[in-house]
Amino acid sequence: MTNEKKKRKTVGELSLEASQKTPEAENAVELAKDMLTDYDKEVIIAIEDGIKRYSNRDFYVVVLTKREVALHHVMRNIFFTRLSCPTPSYNQADFKYHYKDERIDYKWVVPDEQTCRTYIMNKAIIDPSEYDMLQNILDFTDGTLYEKCLKLNGER
Repeated sequence: MTNEKKKRKTVGELSLEASQKTPEAENAVELAKDMLTDYDKEVIIAIEDGIKRYSNRDFYVVVLTKREVALHHVMRNIFFTRLSCPTPSYNQADFKYHYKDERIDYKWVVPDEQTCRTYIMNKAIIDPSEYDMLQNILDFTDGTLYEKCLKLNGER
């Protein structure tokens, strides 16, 4: 084994590199792919926590995406569970865990406000692989996701 080990870059160094890239290189799909490295594992951990916390009940897994204030190119996902369906908002993904069937259903994902605007302004030229994201954004914008939330919570 050689003494020349590659030094891992710090978060600050990675943030600086990202800030020097062109805006085209930092689109929402690339960011999403980068963030999904441990995403599935974290969803499973949240489900296990929810099963312990809400024994024998269905619940929701919520993922909030937060941009670090000091390092604006660094984003973090926060995973948590709750019994009611959360009101849709920017930077949020929602899943419902069905206890009896031991399965999870994807409900929606809403990206940040700027990404939503970009998708809406360019909806005629969105790649077909991104139609689901576009539909979530349109449903969020016109209140359809909010209506779904109310229905899932038995409020209407």
